[in-house]
Amino acid sequence: MMKLSRNIILASIAAVAASCSDDTLPGTNPDNGERTPLNVAVALSNGTPLSRAEGNTFAAGDSLYAYIRQVEWNQATDPDFQSVTEKAAVQSPRLVLFKVTSDAMSPTEDTNTQQTSNLTASSYWTGSDWLSITGGKLYWDDFSTASNPLTADGRYLQSAWGFCYNGGTPTTALSQTDGTIGWTAAGDFDSAEKLRNNDLLWSKAQKPLKYEHGTFGGNDHGTLVIPYTHAMSMITIEVVAADGFTTGNLGSTTATLQDMYKSATFSAPNATVSSQAGSQTVKMLASAEGTNAESKPNKMFQALVIPGKQLTAGNLLAEIANVDGNNYKIP
Repeated sequence: MMKLSRNIILASIAAVAASCSDDTLPGTNPDNGERTPLNVAVALSNGTPLSRAEGNTFAAGDSLYAYIRQVEWNQATDPDFQSVTEKAAVQSPRLVLFKVTSDAMSPTEDTNTQQTSNLTASSYWTGSDWLSITGGKLYWDDFSTASNPLTADGRYLQSAWGFCYNGGTPTTALSQTDGTIGWTAAGDFDSAEKLRNNDLLWSKAQKPLKYEHGTFGGNDHGTLVIPYTHAMSMITIEVVAADGFTTGNLGSTTATLQDMYKSATFSAPNATVSSQAGSQTVKMLASAEGTNAESKPNKMFQALVIPGKQLTAGNLLAEIANVDGNNYKIP
């Protein structure tokens, strides 16, 4: 007997509005004239509207890309922020590379999501090269000028999109104009590291954040939260040895997915996957043989695949091989 589980969880995305305690332009500390840092946190959820992959924690050393910009937006007529206008203001827009500096994560109101502010703003893209960011911090006045102030009516700060490659490499380079990449899925998950390297993360366009006065005390102007979710679909298969099998019968068992997409285009701003192409079998990552809650021998298999594949009658999802010499097909 075999069990197949395919989990889909909707992501919960949180944003925190920025604010300030005085009427000066963002980035200006009236007490000592110093620039005010822009506090940034990143969040990771277990799921996306398209798929569910594993884990909701970042690790020290992870690299996260985020496209941050000042925008003009009419919330009353465009509540879904589909018609924002990007405004140039010093470093706005800015594609920033953040580095996670600690494994520590904090829980949020959503039990599937954790977040961290243990970040360094490492560098930003000039349009032709990456330049280091002095001190590893962003500032409010990076996104505000006298001619384009964030305090003006209808002006907001927005995280427009983001990616985390998890050690993998896009097969089509990042387009900084529209936030898209090409991604090719692995065909053989022979290690946990390969599973992680294929776990593409993305962040879609967030609700623009208004710079408000007088909400936070002191010079705390609020935190820009950039939520990331898993872009790939995870398929999990549990093989359970029922009556007639004994411990050790699953030691050499393998699971291979059939007719999975090989590549696709991922668009972060609106969290869509398109141009799925190619076909491949996918050898799944196998756990060691264990026992389930009913004390029966079991073995878990996992793989990350391109979303959007439709299962149709007559086509196989997977083949299970060498269950004590027996082979099985999962339609």
